[in-house]
Amino acid sequence: MGKYIKIAISFILLVIGAMIYICFRQKSAIMFPFLDSIGLGSFVDPLRELTSGIHPPDVVIYNLPDCLWATAYVLVMSSIWGLDMRNGMILLTILPMVAIMFEFLQLLTIVPGTFDILDIVSYLLPLAVVWLLYLGKKTLNYDTTRLRKSLASIFVAYLFAIIAGGSAEEGDMTTYILLVSIALAVGSAIQLFKDRRDMLRSLKKGKNHNKK
Repeated sequence: MGKYIKIAISFILLVIGAMIYICFRQKSAIMFPFLDSIGLGSFVDPLRELTSGIHPPDVVIYNLPDCLWATAYVLVMSSIWGLDMRNGMILLTILPMVAIMFEFLQLLTIVPGTFDILDIVSYLLPLAVVWLLYLGKKTLNYDTTRLRKSLASIFVAYLFAIIAGGSAEEGDMTTYILLVSIALAVGSAIQLFKDRRDMLRSLKKGKNHNKK
């Protein structure tokens, strides 16, 4: 599957997830004031009225958007790294792990919300597929595209964190922003450190090869 096809599918999945929120979830999520602020709030009530006679099962309303978000995230990361996905596992993994951590904070009543094991499954399932596909692949040698891939992945991680923040309840935002900021800062630092380490190893290997 080409990278542009992956990005297109990712966008479609995010739109579907957003439509589920707009049509069927309570309007206490952060995304509703945001839609109002950009002039799209007028479309919300007609859409909710149009779909008022539709009653999807709870798993569609409450769990499917999380799975769509996680799948979209994995697809975009895969489009960036390609066969070198193993080198991008840090940033691929860290954002869904924050979402899972948030679920356990809800279980411990540290943040508002309802713990749902199906949400955790929704976050883990796309990751598990990628792990199975790429974890056994041989890591490619460092090349000049690695830093560009890492920076693109950091941008995507922050973008998807913002998208996920739109579905959070207002009372969750302070904790969410803190967790995401710390996790992505640490993950980005580790990724860039790993890139530098691999670059130095590659240069050293090249020098040793030339001496021979």
